[in-house]
Amino acid sequence: MTAQDAANLLIAIAGTGTSGIESAAAIVERFSGLGYRRRADWRALINDETPAEMAKAIMERREVDLMTLPGMEGLRSDHSFRDGLTAFIEAVRQQRITFKKRDASDLARAYVSVEGQTFVRAGISISMADGTRADAWYEPSGKRAEYSDLHWRQTFSHRTISAVTNLLRPADVRSAKSKAA
Repeated sequence: MTAQDAANLLIAIAGTGTSGIESAAAIVERFSGLGYRRRADWRALINDETPAEMAKAIMERREVDLMTLPGMEGLRSDHSFRDGLTAFIEAVRQQRITFKKRDASDLARAYVSVEGQTFVRAGISISMADGTRADAWYEPSGKRAEYSDLHWRQTFSHRTISAVTNLLRPADVRSAKSKAA
């Protein structure tokens, strides 16, 4: 299995919602081609009514473009959701992005989401251990997705990505890792 096969599998599972797995191929087709849109900077949300603690936390965030994270540099500005998810899986597989067992001080985490029904959108959010964060939305090309109250959203985290990438590693690396645990 390749990183792209793993990305297709995760898109199919997360994107099926309540329609059932029999629609998996159509779901992969529907979500795979969504185009990259960098998520807006959180600093733009600060105004006179923003609580001081929240404004300080927002100003201290180090937000970067997804395409500048380790292992993601090969992505182009016109990449698709499948391309972004495949690059993320590959970056974790190559250990360019790592997620350790969590403790209270560990900031490293990631979430991938797919949303659908009345509109279709996906997202990748990666927080690195040093506090750097990258967020990206993926939407249909052309017109931006219109938000609606009638939709579903499914999310999976770095735990799923790590488990899948462990399956992509050569057998000798997997057995050495399981012996170390």
